Amino acid sequence: MTTLKELLEETQECHHDMLKQLFANCPAKIMQQMQLIRMRKNRNLISTYQSSSAVFLLLSGKLQAIEERVVDIPYSFTELQPVDIVGDFELFTGIEGHYVTLKTMEASVCVKISATAYLQWMKQDANALFLRTQMLMQELSVQTQLQRQYLFMDNRTRLLLFLTRSISQKGGRLNATRERIAASIGCSVRTCNRIILTLSQEGLVDCMHGKLQISEQQITAIKKELESSSFSQ
Repeated sequence: MTTLKELLEETQECHHDMLKQLFANCPAKIMQQMQLIRMRKNRNLISTYQSSSAVFLLLSGKLQAIEERVVDIPYSFTELQPVDIVGDFELFTGIEGHYVTLKTMEASVCVKISATAYLQWMKQDANALFLRTQMLMQELSVQTQLQRQYLFMDNRTRLLLFLTRSISQKGGRLNATRERIAASIGCSVRTCNRIILTLSQEGLVDCMHGKLQISEQQITAIKKELESSSFSQ
């Protein structure tokens, strides 16, 4: 049996109040079915074409959402932080499979709940259902706002945003191909190459054997440009 105390021990103190509210009225038989799972970096938590058999609550670590349906080349488009819940949106909408693939970006700890137990919990616990509805509405509101902003971005800004989301704050090497980058920002490979050349000439990126290498200082400069533009993350 997983206890609330165990959940709190696995996550930062800033998330404790939210977890206490969420699990305040959770039936004991549901808690008994919950499992703590630990995953190493680069492991799939959920796969796009996998059936919706479980729901996960991220307690620590970080997940990346990878789109595999829209374009031919899978690409990462957002990150998920504690204490997000994943896998239940598909249950609520009644679709088969998942919208995206979720992969760990670092060692992560999650609570695993079977789909059946999770739906039973939500039906019995009005408080938990209300909190989860709030979370989903906030996420959808943010996504809608970002989509509207993204629609009016030029390709340069989209590429800079893609770089900040794909590389850590300390910098690093981006292994994505130009085709994948172009598909991610919605432009042709030729346009993508032209923008990368310009960024390289401006000192915002370095090209090593065809791959992008970005330092911590360059990431900082890129973020400053994004902050000065009309787009705010």
